[in-house]
Amino acid sequence: ERLHTEVEFAGTGLGLATALHVAPPHGGDVWAEGSPGDGATFSFSLSL
Repeated sequence: ERLHTEVEFAGTGLGLATALHVAPPHGGDVWAEGSPGDGATFSFSLSL
């Protein structure tokens, strides 16, 4: 369930779920960094 409406923030909301589905099987990782009230940055890595 989205926290905000599509009018407030564009997107489908599937990016994090997709990253969590794809990265680990390929030797990668997904992580988040942020502070309350400042938002968050989600990152991922893939093994080459």
